[in-house]
Amino acid sequence: MTSALLLQQWLFDNLSRQAKISALIGKDKVFDHVPTQTSFPYITLGHSLIYDWSTSSDHGEEHFLTIHIWAKGTGRKQVLEIISAVSDALDVAEAEQAGFNLINLTSMGMEARYEDSRNTYHGVMRYRAVTEHIN
Repeated sequence: MTSALLLQQWLFDNLSRQAKISALIGKDKVFDHVPTQTSFPYITLGHSLIYDWSTSSDHGEEHFLTIHIWAKGTGRKQVLEIISAVSDALDVAEAEQAGFNLINLTSMGMEARYEDSRNTYHGVMRYRAVTEHIN
């Protein structure tokens, strides 16, 4: 299993078990693919770009990840509160999973915007992660 898949699973598990996030969006509302008829708010794991980051002695990868927050109703305020909770969870997160070490996880930027076409508020969080395979 590649570290990209392991990192995705770690991210999903970490966000899903955070009490502060669940208090804001509800239980079991972090998705890779959103089920039909899911109520707002919720979090989705967005696209990932993965690059080889290996050295002559170690195999590693550089990942560019996105996390999406979706809300209606109280909108931008709610999105910003969820962004803050996700940011807090990832700032203190450590990953030493079977198969990879998370060398670093860095925020690359965040935004909150209204999307007229969907009548929703949308938060986007971008991260850069470097992982190292464990043999």
